[in-house]
Amino acid sequence: MSICTDCFDSGAYIDLCATSLLFGTVEPETEYLIMLQSVSTGKIQTFSTTSDEDGVLEFTEPKLASNTTYELWVTTGATNGERVPITVDSVEYECITFSVVSTGVEPEYVELTPLP
Repeated sequence: MSICTDCFDSGAYIDLCATSLLFGTVEPETEYLIMLQSVSTGKIQTFSTTSDEDGVLEFTEPKLASNTTYELWVTTGATNGERVPITVDSVEYECITFSVVSTGVEPEYVELTPLP
């Protein structure tokens, strides 16, 4: 497993029951593949989505494991395609990292980065 070295550390602890994750920004109104990898197992989940008019990406129903760190990145067209830069506070990153915990609270959505 290759760990990305230029990741934005969201500093977020996402609840295990989160149903939707938002982050960004990327090119607005463009189709992307979101790759979500468990750092401990290397298992990758793939989500197809389109960025909104502000370039924010959202994906729903991730299968998350408690007490696990995840890394996500974005590509266009192919799962092994080139990573698309994700802009956070005017800085481009190749990926985003976050951790999952079990709090017993089910948030409707979670923002992994500051949104426009």
